[in-house]
Parts: sequence; structure tokens; C-alpha cells
Amino acid sequence: MAPDYELVKEMKWQLWVVSLNHWYFDDIRKWTWWLSLAFTVVPLYIWWKVVDKKRLLEIVIIGLLANITSSFLDIVGSEAVLWGYPDRLFPNLPRVLPVDFTVIPVTYMLIYQYFPTWKHYIIAIVSMSLLFSFVAEPILVAIGLYEIYYWEYIYSFPIYIAMGIVIRWLTDTFRNIYLLHNKH
Repeated sequence: MAPDYELVKEMKWQLWVVSLNHWYFDDIRKWTWWLSLAFTVVPLYIWWKVVDKKRLLEIVIIGLLANITSSFLDIVGSEAVLWGYPDRLFPNLPRVLPVDFTVIPVTYMLIYQYFPTWKHYIIAIVSMSLLFSFVAEPILVAIGLYEIYYWEYIYSFPIYIAMGIVIRWLTDTFRNIYLLHNKH
């Protein structure tokens, strides 16, 4: 027999209280909390300083698609207990907020801005994938911001590449459709 909704609601409430206490008494008292805060603020600041404001809309589309995709994949992976994040920047918000909402989108946006041809874009995406998969992820594990359970770094490598290709293709397609229908 399935539990009724009241039991589910009560357990959610208990989890909320435990998570909030863990955040208050543990997470925000670690140096890694400040690092997570920096991962959230610094990339956005840098991006705003260097972004090509004339192409802002299409560049932001890249960032939004990267954010949506990485957040979705992170939710699926962490809910399937393939990996996890022991600490949070904010209580009961997505644990990997700094990475999914800033680091990954900003990186894809900057690559899109600075590498306009597909050839150079692919080279940059592969380089970024190597860096994220085999340097950044192991560092995040070493400092305790990221834990892997049933995952290998090599699995991340093609995912970063595929994300880059798909979000660029979608953005280019949207831009071309827009231009086709808005000729002046």
C-alpha cells in the first residue's frame, strides 16, 4: 500500500527542518561556502564586463539553455545517487546552484562569443570539456564540494561536448528563424 500524501508531506517537512539545520550549523560555517558564493558571483561579474552587448540576446539564450540543461542533468544524476553535493549555498535550493546557474552557463556563453565559427567553437568546447571533466570535477571532489558515487569523470566529457553542440545549434536555429521573419 502506498503512503498517503499526509505522510509524504510530513516527511518533506522533517527533511526541510533537518536540511535547514544542517545548512545553518554546518554549511555556512565552512570555507567552501565562501568558495561557492564566489563561484556564483565572480563569473557573472566577469561575464557582464566582457559580454558583447550587441549580441546580448543570442548569448543569453546560450546561457539559459546551458543552465536548463545542466540543472536538469544535475537533478537527474543527484536524484539517481550517481553523484551528490554535501553542502548548499542556500538552504533547500539546488545544491549545485553556483555551477549550474553561473559557471557552466558563463563558460558556454563566453565560448560562443569568442569562437564564432563551428570549427573553433568545437575545439573550444572539447578543451572546456577536458578541463571540466578531468581537472575541475576532481578538484571539487578533493575539496569536498562534490561527491561521486556511481559516476566516472570520463562520463562527463561527452556530455559537456554534446551540450555545447546542441545549445549552439538551437541558438543558431532560433537566431536564423528570427532573422528570417524580421527582415526590414
